[in-house]
Amino acid sequence: MGGKTLLLFIMFIAIFINPTVAAKEYQTVGQDVHNNFRSDHETPPLELNEKLNEVAEKCADYYANEREEIDYSCPTRRLKWENLYSVQGRSDSDEEIAKLAVETWYEELKEYSFSNPKNSGFNKTRRFTQLMWKGSKEMGFGVAFRNERIEYIVAVARFTLHWKHSG
Repeated sequence: MGGKTLLLFIMFIAIFINPTVAAKEYQTVGQDVHNNFRSDHETPPLELNEKLNEVAEKCADYYANEREEIDYSCPTRRLKWENLYSVQGRSDSDEEIAKLAVETWYEELKEYSFSNPKNSGFNKTRRFTQLMWKGSKEMGFGVAFRNERIEYIVAVARFTLHWKHSG
């Protein structure tokens, strides 16, 4: 009996010290849609990062329930490497919203000039550019809504950015 108790105690400590939090289904969907588009452009896949998921969820909730608009004022928005999406009055699941948000960002491809990217117009293509940015290695995704989805739904994707310095 003492051995079993010790084993259970060790297992409990191992879980407590190194908790693994599984990604929510919509976060995995957001990652998959990102990576499908990235593979079309031979861009390396993104890994989900639990901390970025947490921050993205907090920002989505902030925009949906405290600000009631996307005004780029999220208190956890220290870095600008994010994509934001909002929609009103839809009854889609979080998974459908994640897919719709990434597809909407990807649609900016139509405005992007591969032959002369500087002429693409930052405001017209910034979400597409972030989605494809090769320096991004990890991402997080958050979805939140106000009033049972009737009023306002927000999706936020957050990214890490790794710069390559030469010389």
